[in-house]
Amino acid sequence: MLKQDKVIDILKRIAPTIIVILASLMPFYSFVMPGIFSGTDAYAHFPYVADLIYGIKNGFTGLSGGHLITGIYGYNVYQFYAPLPHYAVAYTTVAFSWAGINMMDSFKIIILISAVSSNIFMY
Repeated sequence: MLKQDKVIDILKRIAPTIIVILASLMPFYSFVMPGIFSGTDAYAHFPYVADLIYGIKNGFTGLSGGHLITGIYGYNVYQFYAPLPHYAVAYTTVAFSWAGINMMDSFKIIILISAVSSNIFMY
């Protein structure tokens, strides 16, 4: 009877976390479809990520003034957007390109990871 009580106690402790994870995954059914989902500004962020991927592949990993986006003007593209999500998508794309993961898939993976982890830590 002691072993069964321990199992029930463990299930009572992890059940809320499992429920939070499952509830946070429910809205992501559109992420398994090919292409990008509608109703988002992801297309506005793709040039920033593509520029970072270009910089990473050419040996530059610091904040930049947009190599491909702004040309010779040196405009800082991160005055209004935080660079961490863009860097996460760019590094995921570069690191897992051997597995066939492209920029759009990396974008979906990073959104999914950030949503699930934020739900867990907010709980």
